[in-house]
Amino acid sequence: MINFEKSRIFTGKTIFVLLGLFLIISINLTARDILRPEKITLEQFAEEYLPDYSLKKRIPIDTRKINDFAVAKNTGNIVLTTMNKIYYLNIDGNLLWSKELNKLPLDCFVSENGKIITLRTEKNLRNLNKTSIIMDNKQNILFEKQMKLDQIVPSPNGKYFTYAISNAVKTPESRKGIKILNRNGDYLNITSADINITQFEKDMEYIQLYFVTNKKIVMTANKKGSSSTVLHLLKFSQDNELSVLWKKEIENKLDTFLYKCIKTCVDKIMINLRMNVHEGSTCVFNFNGDELLRSNEIFDKTFSNFAFIDNENVFLHRTNYKPKIINLKTKNVEEKRATALPRVDNILISEDRYIFTESRATSVINLNDWKTFEIITYGSKKIEIGDNKYFIFTQTVNNPELVIYERNSK
Repeated sequence: MINFEKSRIFTGKTIFVLLGLFLIISINLTARDILRPEKITLEQFAEEYLPDYSLKKRIPIDTRKINDFAVAKNTGNIVLTTMNKIYYLNIDGNLLWSKELNKLPLDCFVSENGKIITLRTEKNLRNLNKTSIIMDNKQNILFEKQMKLDQIVPSPNGKYFTYAISNAVKTPESRKGIKILNRNGDYLNITSADINITQFEKDMEYIQLYFVTNKKIVMTANKKGSSSTVLHLLKFSQDNELSVLWKKEIENKLDTFLYKCIKTCVDKIMINLRMNVHEGSTCVFNFNGDELLRSNEIFDKTFSNFAFIDNENVFLHRTNYKPKIINLKTKNVEEKRATALPRVDNILISEDRYIFTESRATSVINLNDWKTFEIITYGSKKIEIGDNKYFIFTQTVNNPELVIYERNSK
C-alpha cells in the first residue's frame, strides 16, 4: 500500500531541493556571465577604446610562429624572435636587420637604450641545456653562455649582466653567489665593505641580482634552512664595489626568476614572494627602504598579477577573480569581483589605465569602469609599450604579424 502522506512530503522536499539547486545554478551562471569578458577583435578594441591612437603599421612576419618580443624602453626598438631567426626593428616598424640562428630562440630581452640583446636559446625543445646569446644592435655576438634554464638579463645601459636562477635544475657551483658579467662574458671581481661575500654565499642560497637602474641593484637570497628571503638594495660603483643602501628580511621566499616577480616605478620597488604554492605576499618599498605595502594573500600555483598603475597606486590580482587597486599613501582598497583575468606573470598597465595580460588570448581591463575584454583575434602574445605612447601587439600564430598603434599628436 502506498503512503500518500509520505509521498507528498517526499515530493515537497524534492521540489524544495530542486528549487534550491536551480537557484544555485542560476546564481552561478549569472556570476559566470558577469565574469566572462566581452570578446572583441583588436580592430574593435582600438576603434572603441583607443580613440587617441591610430594604426601606424602592420608588419607580416614570414614564419610559422613568433616566440617572443621585447621593446627598448628609451628608444622603442623592437626585438622579435621566431623559430630560427631574430628581427630588429625601429619603433616605426621598419626592419633594420634580421639574423638567422642555428638554435631555437626562446625568451629575449633588450636593454633600455636598445644597444644590447640577450636571447635564451636551445637546440631542441627536449634539451634542458639552454645557451644564452648576448649580441649588440649591429648583429655582433658578444659572448655565449651555457645556462641550463637560467636567464641572462642586461642592465638598463647594457654594460653589465645578471642572471636569474631557476630552481627547476641544480645550479652549478661556479654560478652560485653574487655574480655580475661584463660585455666580454667575464665575471667581475666584486668587492664590498658592507657584505662579507664569502660568508654570505655560504649562508645563503638561490642568490639573484637585478639592475633596477644603472647604479642600483636589487639582490634577493634565501636563508638556508628557513623560509625567509633577505632583500637588499645595493649601490653599484664603477670600480665594481657593492654598498648596501638597505636590507630587509621577509618571512616568505622567492622560488622563481627574480625578473618575473619584481616591478619598479620611479623610486619604488614591488616584489612578489611566496612561501609555497598557496601562501605569499606582495611588498612595496621605496628606494629609502620604507615599507609602503605588505599584502599577504593566498596564491594560486602561479604568481598573481601585479603592477604599478602609477607612482601612488598598485594593482593586485589574486585567485577568485578579485582584482584590487591599493593606494600606497592612504592604503585605500578598491576591489571588484566582476572581472576575469588569466593567471599569468606578464602584465602591463598603460597610461590610459588599461591592464593587459597574456594567456592564450589577451585579456584587457579598463580600470576606469572595470569592464573586461578579450582580444580574440590575437592568440598567445606579449604586449609592451614604449616611452612615446605606442601600443605594440603581436599575433604569434595564424598569419603572424606585428601591429603598432601610435598616440595621435595633440
